[in-house]
Amino acid sequence: MNPFEERIQQFSAALSREKIELCVVIQNVDLYYFTGTLTQGLLMVDDRGRSRFCVQKPVSRARQESRITPVVPVKGPRDWGPQLADFLEGRQVAVLGLETDVLPWDTAQRLQGLLPGARITNVSHIIRRLRSVKDASELENIRAAGAILGDTFAALARFLKPGLRELEIAAFIEHHMRLAGHQGVTRVRKFNMELYYGAVGISSSVRLPTLFDGPVGGKGLYAAAPFFAGNAGFEQGDTLLVDLMAGVEGYLADATRTYALDPVPEGVDRTHAVLLSIEEEVRQRLVPGTVPETLYQLALERAADAGMAEGFMGYGENQVKFLGHGLGLEIDELPVLAPRFSEPLQENMVVAVEPKYFDDTLCTGVEDTFIVTPEGGLNVIPYPPEVIHL
Repeated sequence: MNPFEERIQQFSAALSREKIELCVVIQNVDLYYFTGTLTQGLLMVDDRGRSRFCVQKPVSRARQESRITPVVPVKGPRDWGPQLADFLEGRQVAVLGLETDVLPWDTAQRLQGLLPGARITNVSHIIRRLRSVKDASELENIRAAGAILGDTFAALARFLKPGLRELEIAAFIEHHMRLAGHQGVTRVRKFNMELYYGAVGISSSVRLPTLFDGPVGGKGLYAAAPFFAGNAGFEQGDTLLVDLMAGVEGYLADATRTYALDPVPEGVDRTHAVLLSIEEEVRQRLVPGTVPETLYQLALERAADAGMAEGFMGYGENQVKFLGHGLGLEIDELPVLAPRFSEPLQENMVVAVEPKYFDDTLCTGVEDTFIVTPEGGLNVIPYPPEVIHL
């Protein structure tokens, strides 16, 4: 049994424990997690260990890439009914599991109409828990993504000079990362959240709030795309926050480094040192059994002790209520280092820890991607976290 088949069996067992007879998986990232291919299609999984992978497009490629068999071609939603009936073999379904956090209402209603009497329940929490613990191949891809980021940060230190616009810096980053193997696309599960490679911003622009649920702001080029980089210039006295994601085989790593074009405000390095100490304390506690919300509370206490509570994790309305987030096929996976996240960490979870600070004169931050191990967080970003002075 290969890892993808094992994932389906684990999922089926979880469905059985929660008294869900049938689940239909449709979201493309979840489909990729269970099958190894991105398709227009659906995956039926029941509580007895059975599954059926139906593909509308591209069937030929799905047959080449899919790690589960067989691949059943369908022409579209009109074929869902016959396929479900054949798969169920006359069995009545009382509870139908769907990814209701991401599935369109019309699609959910169509599926419920094919199973009269079935009650819909959300299964995304089950899938996300499964996805939160990575296997060896997933970790290898995340390490490879981390290596791209480390190399990019080093190349950027050689490239930066006074007068460059954020957009020029972003274009250099994109060029370098893509040639290094970055997949380009970065995926977010939360509804209406969009993101590019991350955020690139000088002192003034990173204070500007955006709709994205993160501490780093930005102006962007237009109101319609307030992401990644705008036209602000990098001049003496500025710090530059570079918050990037790279992906390999779908799997993401996330990191932030701060560059300073001297002379910068005196407090930059002192403030950054507090952030590094917070990150290190948290890293030491990234062990199986740690409760995520306790790490968030620890960070808040350390920031308050340093007189940094007001600007910790965002400027003004951009301040967020988390310290870190899970990573994998999406940027907002479990676990989350935030209030009310009380399920203990498990070995081989992957967490981005991102202490950042902003006020009217200072903007600095760090972020690294860690694998949870019994010895503490294992960093996959091979580049020093201190402020890079230019």
